[in-house]
Amino acid sequence: MILVELFDLVSVENVSGFLLLEPRKVVFLGETEKINAALEAYREIAQKRGKNIEFFSCAIEKNNLSKIVQTMQKILEECFKQYPNEEIVIDLGGGDDLALVAAGIIYEMYKGKIQLQRFSIATGCMIDCDEGTVISDAFTGKFSVEEYIMINGGKVKCSVGLHSSGNHREIDAEFEKDILAMWNICKENPSSWNRNVNAIGNTSGGMVYVEKSFLRRMSTAGLIKNYKEKYGGRVSFDFKNNNVKRCLTKSGTLLEFYVTLGALKMKDEKGEYVYNDVMTGVQIDWPHDGNNEIDIENEIDVILTRDLVPVFISCKNGAFTSEELYKFSVVAARFGGEYVKKVLVTPYINKKEASKEEILAMRPAQRKEYSKRRQLLARAEKMGIEVIGAEVLYV
Repeated sequence: MILVELFDLVSVENVSGFLLLEPRKVVFLGETEKINAALEAYREIAQKRGKNIEFFSCAIEKNNLSKIVQTMQKILEECFKQYPNEEIVIDLGGGDDLALVAAGIIYEMYKGKIQLQRFSIATGCMIDCDEGTVISDAFTGKFSVEEYIMINGGKVKCSVGLHSSGNHREIDAEFEKDILAMWNICKENPSSWNRNVNAIGNTSGGMVYVEKSFLRRMSTAGLIKNYKEKYGGRVSFDFKNNNVKRCLTKSGTLLEFYVTLGALKMKDEKGEYVYNDVMTGVQIDWPHDGNNEIDIENEIDVILTRDLVPVFISCKNGAFTSEELYKFSVVAARFGGEYVKKVLVTPYINKKEASKEEILAMRPAQRKEYSKRRQLLARAEKMGIEVIGAEVLYV
C-alpha cells in the first residue's frame, strides 16, 4: 500500500494512518520544513514497532488549489508507474480545507484507481470514505507515553516514578496495600502529612522535627520498622522498603501513586485495562527556541495513554497558585496535542459549593481562603482542566 498523508499540525492525525494501515511507503504533503522535522520521530516509532516503512515529504503551495491538484497528480502518476500493483490510499484525517478540496478533485479524476480513507480518533475506527463504511474498528496502534511525547517534538528525559505498560503492573498487591494505608492517614490531615513527610525527607542536614505521633502511626501500620524513641527526643527507624521510602520522603509522591493505582485498576466492560501506558514523574526534554513566554517546568506528575488519547495529570496535595495551573496547562497542550485530557487532582479544592449559611458561619480568614480556592477552581475549569477534588478523594 502507498499512503498519501495531508500533513497536519495535530501530530496524531499524521501517524494514525500508517500505524493502522501499515503501508510500505508514506508521502506527506505540506510544508516540507515542518514535515522533515517530524519524520525522525515517525521513523523511530515505526522501526521500534517492527514496521518497514519509507517516509517522504513533498511540498505543496497551500493557498493555490490548482497547484495542489497538480502536485497530487504528479505523485499519483509516479506511484502508478513505480508501484503498478499497489493499493493507493489518500488519508483525509489531516490537512487544511484547501488540501481536502484538492483530494476530492483528485478522487473524481482517478475514481476506481485510488481510495479515500479517514481515521476517527474519537471512535478508533478507520472509515472508507468511498463507501462510508467502517474498514476496521480494532485499532492496534496504542500509543505509549514516550511515543506521544515524541510525535509532539519532545523526549522523555526520564521517569522518576512508576512505569506500567500493557499487562505489566508495577504496583503489586503488597505495594497497593501500603499505598492505601498511607492514603488513609494522609487524607485525615493533608497539612500534617506534608509537614511531617517533608521533614523526614529533609536532606539539608541538621536537626528536623517530626511529630512522634505521626511516626508511631507509621510504625503501627508497618510502614516503618525498628522504630525507637531515644533520649533527647531523638528517634530512629527503617523504612519498610524503597517504595514506601519514596512516599515518606516527598510529600506529593503518595498522591501521585494513589492516582496511578486508581488508573492501573480501571478496566472496561471487556475486562481489559483502560490505560495502556502509565508513567509518573515524567521529565520532558524539548528544544527551546528562545520565544517561550515563561520558563516552563517540564515535568508532569502522571501521564496516561488510552489508545491515541493522552491524559496529563497534575497532583497537588497542598496549596498551589494559578501560575502553577498555567504552567501545567502549557506543557500538557504542548505535548498532549489536540486531544489531550488535562486533569488536576487535589484535596485542596472541594468542588462542592458551600451553602450561604456555611459561608456566613466562616471566620474572615476562612472565608478568604474559601474564596481563593473557588477562584482557583474557576481558573482551572476555564483552562479546560478537569478537577478531581476532596469531594471524590475523601469519600
